[in-house]
Amino acid sequence: VGHSYQPSSGLVYSTTDGGVNWTPITGFEQADLKEVFFIDAQTGFVTGMQDGLGVIFKTTDGGQSWAETEIQADLPSPVNDIHFPTADIGYAATRGAVLKSEDQGDNWYIVAQVDIDDPAVFPFSIIEAIYFSDENHGIFGGWYSAALCTSTDGGQSWNAYDGLTIEIFSIDFPTASVGYAFGTNVNSYLKTTDGGANWELLDFPPSLPSGGSYYGAHFAAEDIGLIVGTSGLILKMGEFPVSTNEPGNSTNSSLIFP
Repeated sequence: VGHSYQPSSGLVYSTTDGGVNWTPITGFEQADLKEVFFIDAQTGFVTGMQDGLGVIFKTTDGGQSWAETEIQADLPSPVNDIHFPTADIGYAATRGAVLKSEDQGDNWYIVAQVDIDDPAVFPFSIIEAIYFSDENHGIFGGWYSAALCTSTDGGQSWNAYDGLTIEIFSIDFPTASVGYAFGTNVNSYLKTTDGGANWELLDFPPSLPSGGSYYGAHFAAEDIGLIVGTSGLILKMGEFPVSTNEPGNSTNSSLIFP
């Protein structure tokens, strides 16, 4: 089972044959979508914005039907990302705030206002990516100024990294130690081998296309993953990066495989 979305279009697709065929899922026509996340094959979430407010939708039947969850605050910006380290505990990111759920994503509250006055984090930074390795230890990335912050107390407080040269749109950890962050620098990416304590800026091979940004990444193992970028650009890490570019496709998409 896999799921794909097209941001700012209200389009969600599902596949049950490994991606050979895709079926559109209706009900999001009025929404600007940002991210999709599945805990398992049946329970998943789609985030974004609808009617001027940030929203999170939930399914418990593999995407056949969806219901809007309860957010205990009106969010004037989209919910950009969502992650569940356990089946019960989930975190979501929006402009200037981190949301948390403790009941399998049915209800959400603001666990932290992230208007950190720090050179590494723009006040009211737009948080684009969030990842928690367990219910207490997490990391988020964002932009305006480069933002990469960690939490060790369930998202209540955050500490910023200094000296980043890229703004972050996507974070993924294939193992407890190894993680990647991608964003506005299409020629470089960040990698950690100690669970996010330290990050190294690495360069893609110069033969790859330049310009644009990376918006989504999913790694099946430490060195096997897909990275989705501007104008249909897809990088494959495995047999080491192979790029495919689909001319005329300007949509930034994301793939999620539970």
